[in-house]
Amino acid sequence: METSVKQLLLHSSIVFLIALLCGIPYGHAIVHKKSDETIRAWKLAHGSLALGGTTNFALVGVLSYLQVPGVIKWIIAIAFISSIYGFVFGLLLEPVLGERGLSWSGTSANKVVFIGNTIGAIGSLVGAIVLVYAAYKSLI
Repeated sequence: METSVKQLLLHSSIVFLIALLCGIPYGHAIVHKKSDETIRAWKLAHGSLALGGTTNFALVGVLSYLQVPGVIKWIIAIAFISSIYGFVFGLLLEPVLGERGLSWSGTSANKVVFIGNTIGAIGSLVGAIVLVYAAYKSLI
């Protein structure tokens, strides 16, 4: 297995563990009747990060079969690793800071969450574009 694929597997595993651990504050928020906003934020972190981790697990398998140069695989791996950690950053800070980070407005805390969400979104977009290119190149 190539190093880029191993790195994607490692970081996907770490994020999957973080996602599962987010179930603890999520359950705590429910049991202790925290605000609906706090419960929603922990539910989003728990579910979204689990989905991101498992999606990256699937990419590990796909990356192994692509018939492209190693540098292309590295770009895909780095893009998706950056993306998932951007979302980890944003989604974990959201319930802690009480900010959603959906736009570059409001408080400094909101802007910090927004930066994490933006890194996540840009990484996903770059990774997906290069993945489509790599899939196409693997066909011809």
